[in-house]
Amino acid sequence: MANTLQAIKRQIEILSFVEQSPEKYSVADLCIKYNVEVATINRDLRELRSRGFQIHSSKNKLALHRPLESKEYNEILSLYLPLSQTAIGFPKNIS
Repeated sequence: MANTLQAIKRQIEILSFVEQSPEKYSVADLCIKYNVEVATINRDLRELRSRGFQIHSSKNKLALHRPLESKEYNEILSLYLPLSQTAIGFPKNIS
């Protein structure tokens, strides 16, 4: 379960990096950033493509075929936010 959550979080972050900085990151850059093998990043990219995100490589750098739409941002954020934050403990007297 933890590995699945890590993979989802990494995929969402990769999508964000590519959206914000097209043609800046290569697969090798992402391997170094996440300390994972090339096969792991390639699986992440295949998973993102299967979800409809058109990530492609141009001169070994990753880019999106088109900018993300608002609906896609909302979908991504709804997946990412619960994964990116630690649990918050509330005092027992708060209802």
